[in-house]
Amino acid sequence: MDGIRFIGQEDFSLDEMRIIQDISTKHFTKISRMLQNPTLTLKMKKHGKILGLLAKKIKYSFHLKVVGTDILISASQADWNLSRGLHGVFENAISEIEHKIKKEKKSWISNK
Repeated sequence: MDGIRFIGQEDFSLDEMRIIQDISTKHFTKISRMLQNPTLTLKMKKHGKILGLLAKKIKYSFHLKVVGTDILISASQADWNLSRGLHGVFENAISEIEHKIKKEKKSWISNK
């Protein structure tokens, strides 16, 4: 994966990293269709919470930075579910990219 850089991957297990890489690759292809030469930096963290003697919940937080030739986007998402949180951060970034592209297309229209 040439255009994706992962930060904080030492806290995740191999199974979790496999899920993260699969989802990231899928969304990277979507983003690369929208932008020329994008690079992604995904910063990941796990936050543990012990609820009792045996119960332990893990909250995942993701911060994504997308750098294109003429665009810079950052998005973040946190969730108790790994795949839902990761999909959420990529969808937030794609939404921001669409918004910026739409705004740039309208910039040539003059106001009278």
